Amino acid sequence: MTMKNKKIKMIAAAGRFGTIPLRAVRSLPLAVQVNRTATLFIIFNCLFLMPTVTEAAFFDTGMSARGAAMGGAYSTMNGSSELIFYNPAGLKNISNPEFALYYHKPFSGLLNVDFNTTALSFAIPVYTKGVFGLGYTQFSAGDSKDRMYQETSVSAALSYMVSERFQAGFTLKQLSHEYFPDARTMSLPDVTWDSVWDGSALTADIGMRAVLSRTLNAALTYQNIIPADIGIYDKDEVPSILRVAGDFTNGKFTLAVSRNIRAQDWGDKTTTCVGSEWRMSDKLELRTGYNNDEVAFGFGLNMKVFGEDLLTFNYAYCVPSGISSVVSHRIEMRLRRGEKKETPKPEKAEKKEILWEDSGEEIELK
Repeated sequence: MTMKNKKIKMIAAAGRFGTIPLRAVRSLPLAVQVNRTATLFIIFNCLFLMPTVTEAAFFDTGMSARGAAMGGAYSTMNGSSELIFYNPAGLKNISNPEFALYYHKPFSGLLNVDFNTTALSFAIPVYTKGVFGLGYTQFSAGDSKDRMYQETSVSAALSYMVSERFQAGFTLKQLSHEYFPDARTMSLPDVTWDSVWDGSALTADIGMRAVLSRTLNAALTYQNIIPADIGIYDKDEVPSILRVAGDFTNGKFTLAVSRNIRAQDWGDKTTTCVGSEWRMSDKLELRTGYNNDEVAFGFGLNMKVFGEDLLTFNYAYCVPSGISSVVSHRIEMRLRRGEKKETPKPEKAEKKEILWEDSGEEIELK
């Protein structure tokens, strides 16, 4: 790989998170010869991986297979640990410790394009009306031998039930990203790549969820409310995101919608998401969703393990719009501690004092 191709790939990787706009790639000399791998990398990162509902700057509504299968319309849901990435208020209704593991390999089918996304989440009830959650996400571009870019976030959240109909939540996040240049890239006469190859910043999210009626719920989330400058050479703030969502839930069926607005001056600023979920039984759930960038289908399987613990497997099959022969597979495993059932001990029969006992002997009367 030539050093110019290496730099192009790194710019494209940065475009995945919005840290370098599309115009930066367009400014490269046309005389630069790019191989097929670099060309695909630039096209699909700049055209399809710019901030959208599923891939954006330190914000990915695909951090849950269930949420991705519903098209990203997931902010009004509640009772799952991965909601720390969507709406911290949704952590309510978690009555036992819960842990979730998520993995996503975007754009399976593209040769020589290696993206990986991993997320971990944990939630545990605290006091009587609160739930505390922890979250970790990591995105990497390139394999372990030729890694070009890595992004991580660490989150801590608290959800509180203000009333039976209203919940609020707060999340504190540490964002960081890092480039991994090779020797040739280090030798480029560009001040951007002189010495500093990483950046980090602190930000926060707030969220609310309201039960409007027996079948209607609403949610409002404001993410990245504290300006987070992750720039390496120039100032580069992560855009704030406003989510307005609602859902209709009637028995075993849920229809959800969400409108996401990003405070940015480039790319798509708004995304509309629509999703549905059918709870066929206690063990099977079917989902489908749509947004500006993809169509999604998925399912969930629930099973009891270790006695009363609940193990859930979620899967999402996402087809990006406008791209043929390319799909995204998302999988998620969630383990929730079950309620302990105490087996009542049999009561011991009380010993009664016998004052007189008839031996059954015959007595002869004279």
